[in-house]
Parts: sequence; structure tokens; C-alpha cells
Amino acid sequence: YGHAMGDKAICSVANVLNNTFDNGKVYRIGGDEFVVIIFGADEYAVYKKTHEVKEILKNCEIYISAGINIGKNIFDIEDFIKIADHKMYEDKKRFYKSIGVEWQKK
Repeated sequence: YGHAMGDKAICSVANVLNNTFDNGKVYRIGGDEFVVIIFGADEYAVYKKTHEVKEILKNCEIYISAGINIGKNIFDIEDFIKIADHKMYEDKKRFYKSIGVEWQKK
């Protein structure tokens, strides 16, 4: 759809993340990748809000994959994000499987 639509989609995702995770910090860490950091969050609430984000964006015909990593005593943020990134790829793989497309990380 072109760069303008891509930019619009990225802004939409950022707005939904900021509005839904109002108790967290939302960071764009790459092209279309975001990280949400929440301290002291309830695990169930994080999963529920992530589902809400997906549903809101799906209504805008934007489909996202999410990787959630919840932990205590985090000493290396890069390792923590790598785990979430791996989970995001698992979520992406499930999505493509649900629509009948085989997907592999490149």
C-alpha cells in the first residue's frame, strides 16, 4: 500500500498501544516493532490488554503479532527482549497457520 499507508499504520499501532497500556511505556524499536514496558503488572491483565490491542487493530485491518515476556529481577534487557521477540515469531507463525499460509522466519 506504499509508505504513506505504512506510516499511518505505524501511527495507529502506536496510538492503540499508548491508549491501551496507559500504565506502561511504549517504545518503537525498529521499523514496525514496538516494546511496551510495564512495571508491577498483573500477568493476566497484560495478556488481556494485548488481546484488546489485537482486536482493535484487526477492526482497522491491521494484524499484529505479540511476544510477551513477564519476569522479575531482570538484569539484561536485551536478553529479556530476545525472549519476547522469539515469542512474537511464534505468534506470527500461528497467525499465518490460521489463514492457511506457511510462514518461516527469514
